[in-house]
Amino acid sequence: GTMVPIQLGTKYNATAGIQAGQMIYDASYFASVRLFKKACEISNLSMEQAKEELAFNLAQMYLFIQTTNEQLVLLDSNLAAFQKIHGYSEQHYSNGFILKADLDRVAVATNNLETERDNLLLVRNQQLNMLKYLMGIAPNRNISLSDDMEIFNLSVMLADTTFGNQIEMRI
Repeated sequence: GTMVPIQLGTKYNATAGIQAGQMIYDASYFASVRLFKKACEISNLSMEQAKEELAFNLAQMYLFIQTTNEQLVLLDSNLAAFQKIHGYSEQHYSNGFILKADLDRVAVATNNLETERDNLLLVRNQQLNMLKYLMGIAPNRNISLSDDMEIFNLSVMLADTTFGNQIEMRI
């Protein structure tokens, strides 16, 4: 019948450690740091070059489409004139003023203009699809292009034509 004191539970115990080191000199480490910095610089320059090329290609495609539209306008006016000439030539042929060969030449010229117009429409559609591709627009979406182009005088601000400052040379 005596009481004996006992202790229940565990003592809280923690251990921690820190280890530090100092590198005095490691040539491969410093070389790899320099190579990493150069690789990052080249990557940034390549991205800048890609952006410039994309902007150039977009502007070029836009101008191609505008040129093709102007060609279509001229071709349509020529085609309308040749269709009138063909009508006059048919009247002249029926009156005996021109030969059948002359009428056939006018008909061939009219057919050639129609074929050239169809080909030009196909070229314009291909150019529009390429512009959509470059801009990241779905091919089935319709876009409309403005005939007006704002003229910016960026040549004065961005004109740095020195050989060493070009991106290709910096890369």
